[in-house]
Amino acid sequence: MKCNKCGATLTDSSFCNNCGANVKIYKKLISASNALYNRGLDKAQVRDLSGAKEDLKNSLKVYKKNIPARNLLGLVYFEMGDVVAALSEWIVSKNYQPEDNIADTYIDAVQKNAGKLDAYNVALKKYNQSLLYARNGSLDLAVIQLKKVLSIHDKFVSAHLLLALVAIQTNQLELARKELKKVLHIDRGNVMALNYFNETDLLRGKSADKKSSRISRDAVAYTSGNETIIQPKGAAEGSSGRNVVLDILLGLVIGMAVCWFVFAPAKIQSANNTANQQVIEYSDQLEAKNATINAMTEEINSEKAARTAAEAQAEAANGKVTSYDALFEAQKLEAEADFEGAAEAIAKVNVEDLEEGAKEIYNQVNSSVNATVIEDLYKAGEASYNAGKYEEAKTSLEKVIAVNPQHDYAVYYLARSYERLGDNENAKKYYQQVVEMLSPETQRAKTAKAYLDAHQ
Repeated sequence: MKCNKCGATLTDSSFCNNCGANVKIYKKLISASNALYNRGLDKAQVRDLSGAKEDLKNSLKVYKKNIPARNLLGLVYFEMGDVVAALSEWIVSKNYQPEDNIADTYIDAVQKNAGKLDAYNVALKKYNQSLLYARNGSLDLAVIQLKKVLSIHDKFVSAHLLLALVAIQTNQLELARKELKKVLHIDRGNVMALNYFNETDLLRGKSADKKSSRISRDAVAYTSGNETIIQPKGAAEGSSGRNVVLDILLGLVIGMAVCWFVFAPAKIQSANNTANQQVIEYSDQLEAKNATINAMTEEINSEKAARTAAEAQAEAANGKVTSYDALFEAQKLEAEADFEGAAEAIAKVNVEDLEEGAKEIYNQVNSSVNATVIEDLYKAGEASYNAGKYEEAKTSLEKVIAVNPQHDYAVYYLARSYERLGDNENAKKYYQQVVEMLSPETQRAKTAKAYLDAHQ
């Protein structure tokens, strides 16, 4: 691992031995980015390309210079037929690491397939034409055009999905299902394809239970965040004996690219310009953080009279480290399906301490926790309250509002629990929140107001 300030090799120390920069947070960000990269790689290996794409994009949001993550994202895009997006990622990758970068190999492999690139250029033009046909209501023409596209570029996921959608609109349900199966063969986690499958089942008059039964015969499902991913049995064990990364590389060698010469050189130059602009626009907030900490250290060393103020600032910086520690712990526990532990960890995060990329991870983890834990904790708290176990109710309900302070039922029953425990001060505190959160016409607001009036 290299120092982000001077490029020197880092040790286990929290400070760079060469320039003295504080690299503790920097190391944690790289660690989080690598964890997301590894998760994306695992999903790519079982051909959950949509899931892999999201994890890799999140990895780059945390640390934009993660070269393996960026190159793999390009491969995922490429395998899904989005060659322009793939090339863009590889070009950005080369901007960050001009030397010893496998992105050169990928780009060269694309360039050497000039014969097929012309055919893919035709396929792209036909796809765009089919979009116009579909928008204008000429669905039969769209179907014909899309079949021509896929005869040229059979891994063009967007074309398969559009053909499936048009087929659904024209009640060609078997054609739609055939195309959707092809999409899921390429990308087992494609949510849009799964949704279209559901639509075809509804149109065929099947119940949701029958649909689930159909899928479960040759697939297993698991939850990732707020989404349900469905993949064939044995995928996780690699029973197919194929490594998707190798598959993708082989696909590169045989020319699965779109129109290099259509976009070169102007398009490539445009992509380079875009990449450079991104480098400019995405300010390196981590470097700013390190600069701030270094400035604090210099101030302590040079200005003895300002020691107290500097120490206060250092404490604030430590608070940020604490928030990152809690976020990474929450992310780890959420991945291990320990949602209650994740809820406790995420409650310790001060969102204001986080950089933009880390905030997105926070939102993702927090959303998952809310979806899986909050209501269970609330129900447990309500049940304890109804059973007269007010101490237990208090404990559960406090966990709920620690994650979601706007859960009005949890706030109300927490106030009631404190009232039953004889803790009038806390009861008044939460009853006041109830009054502020709810319409005065609701019974809970009236109850809260009556208590506050009686205990003024």
